[in-house]
Amino acid sequence: MKKDTRLILALDVTSREKALSLALQLKGYFNALKIGYPLILSAGLGIVTEMSHPGAELFMAPLAERMARLAADVGATGVVAPATRPERIRVIRSIIGERIIISPGVGAQGGSAGAALEAGADYLIVGRSIYEAKVPDVSARKLLDLLSSA
Repeated sequence: MKKDTRLILALDVTSREKALSLALQLKGYFNALKIGYPLILSAGLGIVTEMSHPGAELFMAPLAERMARLAADVGATGVVAPATRPERIRVIRSIIGERIIISPGVGAQGGSAGAALEAGADYLIVGRSIYEAKVPDVSARKLLDLLSSA
C-alpha cells in the first residue's frame, strides 16, 4: 500500500452506486478503501482488532493487546487501533513494533488526525466527515492540507 496521503476512505454508505461514485471521485486523496458493514449488508460480499465506536472500548479493548501480540507472533502485516483513543495506539505500537497500524474514528467520531499519527498510527481511516460533506473532495483536500502542515 502506498503511504503518500496516509488516508483510507471508509465506505460505510448503504448504496453500491454511492460507494463506487465516492471511490472514483476521491481516489486521488486516499491510499486505500475500507468497506464497512453498512455497505456489505446492503450490497453483499461481492462489493469489495479494535474498533473506534464508543461500544468497542467495552468489548474490544480488553482483548486488543492480546490480539496485537498474536498479530506480532504470527507475522501479520498490521493491526487496527482507534484514532479516538491515541493512548491505545501507543500501547499497540509498543507491542507490534514496526508493523502497520490503521486507525479509524477520525472526524465524525471525534478522533484527531494529528494525535493519532503522533501516537504511532501509519494510516487514518476517514469516512463520514468526507463523504457526508457538501463537497467531499474539498473536505478531503482540507484534511490533507492539515496533515501536511502538522
